[in-house]
Amino acid sequence: MTIIKLKVPKGLSNKTQTQPKNDHPNSHTSPPTGPKPASELIPFIDKLTVLVTPHSKGMAQAIHQTMVGAWDDKSFLQPAPWLNGFNGGYAINLPNHEHQPRLYYRHAAGLAEKLRFDFNPSALGQTGMDVFNGQLKSVMNDGWEYAIEHGKITRLDVAVDLHAVRLDDFLYLAKQGMKKQDWSTDGHLENVVYGVSKGNQTLIYDKEAELIAKGASWEGKTRVRIERRLRNPSITLKGLHKLKNPFAGTTLVQNFPPPPPGGKEWEWSMFEDSVRFRGVDKALSLLPKDKKAKYRKHLKACQVTWWDAEVVWNNWPATLKALVVGDKAHFAKMP
Repeated sequence: MTIIKLKVPKGLSNKTQTQPKNDHPNSHTSPPTGPKPASELIPFIDKLTVLVTPHSKGMAQAIHQTMVGAWDDKSFLQPAPWLNGFNGGYAINLPNHEHQPRLYYRHAAGLAEKLRFDFNPSALGQTGMDVFNGQLKSVMNDGWEYAIEHGKITRLDVAVDLHAVRLDDFLYLAKQGMKKQDWSTDGHLENVVYGVSKGNQTLIYDKEAELIAKGASWEGKTRVRIERRLRNPSITLKGLHKLKNPFAGTTLVQNFPPPPPGGKEWEWSMFEDSVRFRGVDKALSLLPKDKKAKYRKHLKACQVTWWDAEVVWNNWPATLKALVVGDKAHFAKMP
């Protein structure tokens, strides 16, 4: 386990600027000041990638025929950068919605082979998903319902926002080794990434600093985002309610706790200075084995009171109900 001291970052994600557009029952109920308790922290899907393979030759032919007629219809599809392995890339126009899902299409010999959809369900909300479904019916007769039945999730970003909190308000005890960190010219940490890019990752960044770095305005209290990026998770759209808690084992620690029982004040003070200069993981690595274990155990015991991964995950079912992204029955009853 690696531990790192975090400061205020200034930007990372290029995704949505807002939290989910849903009516979660615990939203907007926290007191006006201070961090929200864990029971009010709402996990949400920040990005979803679904790969759809036509289930039959007949369907592959039908999809390709509709795509041939659709890719020049600018009211439906706008040109977008391509991805390797696909013949074309498009932004799907959703009337009255700013967010545009991406469609990457691969075909050969008059047959559709793959359709890849990249989008942010939380930016769409249920209303946006309904419009998205309506647009897809011009390509697939059953719209998003067909993707639910035949699609494979290749990327799932699940995030939670910590309100009225800054990165230097806590220490993060990571289960993965840190692979990347970017610093600003004034010495503040801009983002932290744990894990390799081809596998699962944990990203931690400050949404306020991210938006300001993009030239956008920010109003309200600070907000730190913890994001779990899952590659090829063993879960279907229909089975999202069974997703194991991606935040399990995430430990947030006070910054900076008092020394451990029986510890020497001057030694702990030196360790704190080392953390501020090198980061927690490197500071711990410089300690003798027995002291390293003692300090790590003590840090883990000094968790912040407003975070509990299990309590946070109790809000996941309500989030899915609001997003309807895996609700086949919802789309089946739509005209």
